[in-house]
Amino acid sequence: MTNLNFLKENETLDDLQVKGYKIIQSSQFFKASTDSVLLSHFASFKPEDVVMDMCSGTGVVGLLVNAHYDVRRIDCVEIQEPLFDMCRRSIEYNGIVDKVFPYNMDLRDAPHKLGEQKYDIIVCNPPYLPLTVGRISRSEGRRAARFEVNGSLADIIASSKKLLKNLGRLVMSHKTERLSDVITLMRENGIEPKRCRFVHSSISKSANIFLIEGVKNAKAYMSIEPPLIVYGDNNNYTKEILKIYNMDKNNE
Repeated sequence: MTNLNFLKENETLDDLQVKGYKIIQSSQFFKASTDSVLLSHFASFKPEDVVMDMCSGTGVVGLLVNAHYDVRRIDCVEIQEPLFDMCRRSIEYNGIVDKVFPYNMDLRDAPHKLGEQKYDIIVCNPPYLPLTVGRISRSEGRRAARFEVNGSLADIIASSKKLLKNLGRLVMSHKTERLSDVITLMRENGIEPKRCRFVHSSISKSANIFLIEGVKNAKAYMSIEPPLIVYGDNNNYTKEILKIYNMDKNNE
């Protein structure tokens, strides 16, 4: 595509800072967050991997994975039709329709519709809050992005168990207050937490999110990686964050 006529009202075409990829986003929904970028960087991939981006939203994680890694296939699963539509059009815009495939479906239906034991890796940046916590947004789209409206954390991990191959990996980002929930549910579903990294907005503040990788049917052992600090002196991005965002060369 060479023009912006395909954009709808309130939509923008935003630069992902890698390979010229761009993503369609709307002011009516939450835009791609640092969490999504960090998640795509935390996971590791092999060329033969079949990947699912679960709760994909506009597809930012799937697009970043495809931009950085030469995997076999990426399936993006999103239940909200407007977000799915933006994901679909972003895939078309970037000319990657042969590698990245969007699906408008409930994640709980994915094992039946897409196939069990199919995926090497599932990456997931899910809604962080259960319905019993926090103030509910009036916007349906924003509400579903923040709260477990279309599937709970338990649903996400149970579906992942069915979708993953033996020794397949589930890689997630989540709020630190849900760490015990994530670890408990992973283990209940035979997905062993293997490594975890905490993300701090600054070195003086407590971690607000964590990144975790679990492996289906693996033995028990988890390593805690060094903390990831987002902002350093003068509230500027740290060198590691600049590198993750492909901005380090412009800031040397």
